[in-house]
Amino acid sequence: MFKKYEKAGKEKGLEMSLTLPQNEVTALLDAHLIDQVLDHLIGNGVKFTEKGYVRVKLRTSGTHGFIEVADTGIGMSEEFINEKLFMKFEQESEGLDRNYEGAGLGLSITKRIVEILNGNISVKSDRNKGTVFTVSFLRADSIIKEPVIAKTSVDYE
Repeated sequence: MFKKYEKAGKEKGLEMSLTLPQNEVTALLDAHLIDQVLDHLIGNGVKFTEKGYVRVKLRTSGTHGFIEVADTGIGMSEEFINEKLFMKFEQESEGLDRNYEGAGLGLSITKRIVEILNGNISVKSDRNKGTVFTVSFLRADSIIKEPVIAKTSVDYE
């Protein structure tokens, strides 16, 4: 999924980076659903960032895996994050003069998918400075002793 947006980001002059851990991370996740999450988060990072970077990082800590998507985009107000961020048909910029297109469904869908996958999603954002979305999930090796390994597009393909 990273590669899908890497070209578009570089065409905008953005630094695009993907950081993967040295050891393989295994998780019991539906590959198609996690791809949708990445599609929304990385796509929004590129869409709402005019200069700077979009960075995707996969890391682990204890029994969990984490996917972080960080950007230096337009950011969001704390009020919007607390009241409307994951609601359907909501965008912070509204009206005919808004700068970005979209229906305001991506993040509500993303949150629901993460919940279906028994994960969590959190966000930190500063207006005009950028945003970091973090998706957390249980690692398979914390649940079962011999995990089944399935590739997802988090890998740089």
